Amino acid sequence: MFVRLRAIGRHLARGREWFPLTNLGLVVLGLAAAAFWGFGMPRADYVVQLVSALAMALVVSALVAVLIGSVLVYRVTQSVEGGPVAFEAHRGFAEIFSLPTWWGVPVFDVRWTWLEPEGFRVEIQTRDGRRVERVETERRGEVHHIVRRLVIEDAFGLARVVLHRPEDRGVIVLPWSGALERAPLLRSLASGDALPHPRGALVGDPVDMRRYVPGDPLKLAMWKVYARTRELMVRTPERAIAPSTQVAAYLPSAFGDEPPAAAARIAVESGLLGPDWVFGADGTEGPVDSIEAANRCIVQARSHRKSESGQGAGLASFVDRVGDGQTVKLVLFVPGRPGPWLQRVVEVAKKHPENTSCVVVVDGIHGDDDTPRARWGRWLKRPTGPRDEDEARVHPDEFHEVVRTLGRARVQVSALDRVYGRSLNVGRISGQRIEMTRQVA
Repeated sequence: MFVRLRAIGRHLARGREWFPLTNLGLVVLGLAAAAFWGFGMPRADYVVQLVSALAMALVVSALVAVLIGSVLVYRVTQSVEGGPVAFEAHRGFAEIFSLPTWWGVPVFDVRWTWLEPEGFRVEIQTRDGRRVERVETERRGEVHHIVRRLVIEDAFGLARVVLHRPEDRGVIVLPWSGALERAPLLRSLASGDALPHPRGALVGDPVDMRRYVPGDPLKLAMWKVYARTRELMVRTPERAIAPSTQVAAYLPSAFGDEPPAAAARIAVESGLLGPDWVFGADGTEGPVDSIEAANRCIVQARSHRKSESGQGAGLASFVDRVGDGQTVKLVLFVPGRPGPWLQRVVEVAKKHPENTSCVVVVDGIHGDDDTPRARWGRWLKRPTGPRDEDEARVHPDEFHEVVRTLGRARVQVSALDRVYGRSLNVGRISGQRIEMTRQVA
């Protein structure tokens, strides 16, 4: 019943948008006409006639200006074309669409919002003689179709025309990186540093030494050794070989996966996974080995949270594809909230515990506020779902459950805070208890 009433209300509101006069315009026009024909004309009151005629002329001029403006806007929006754009969520923005100001048309203004997709904020700025939209959002995603609601209205609010204009445009919103760019923990994801070997090339750290020969740079000279022995020695790199290790990173799609998506993006773009890596995510074709393809997988994974291909459903097949007999290190970027993905990750991790690392990324750990004011607020406020910016703020019990479950699988577990870029020391797991301390990176 309520659903039908809402649908009828939406249809009525949509039909009302086709009528060019606002409620204020209808009232002004009705009162002016009633005063002119009902009072001014019968009594020959020229003052009332003049005022009423001016009011009706104002409404008509506003209506004409708005109709002219609607035609101009409609013609301009028919030829809108552009390529795909990309920006970062939370602190980035994109300028996708703009309109002329049309200073020659008096008492005429245009504003617009996005009907589809939802979750985007539109701010209109005037710059260089044009009205430019600035689009922002809090979450990552990929858009291929945009529907704008353009409102053409006069300065007095007497006439209004609403246009719904679609546009096919690719918009890619990357996850907000926060302070993860300076997190030292991410730089230790890729194992495979050079190992000493007598027949290897000189690619290791400069820890060996030999006698000085003409041509050696003096910055490598060991002057303390020369002071003691009177023999000039220089530092030289150790002979080393690099083991053949491939890093396979994966992002399960789950509620609260914005922080781990950001960590995966930083690891891929900064080359922190090493020279030989592949990446995969839920609901996407993989594995991929390029930065552009990996970012697209990260963005597209959000739309699979509630589908059958989400919640870590593609992890097992991803591991089967990359595990072709070569030494593979599996790095999983996971959220701090438990869910169906956790059991699937544990099942895969138990098969390769020595080569699996799980990076738990959150936007802070916050407990319940149990003050009297907070309790009264919970009673008085209408319950609402979690907001996009709060979905990754986990409760300590949720965080402990995720870390404890992963630790039982004998995998390496580490934790990061995206907002401050600090590592959370998950401590040691002893029975059913986990000791956790925080360390500022």
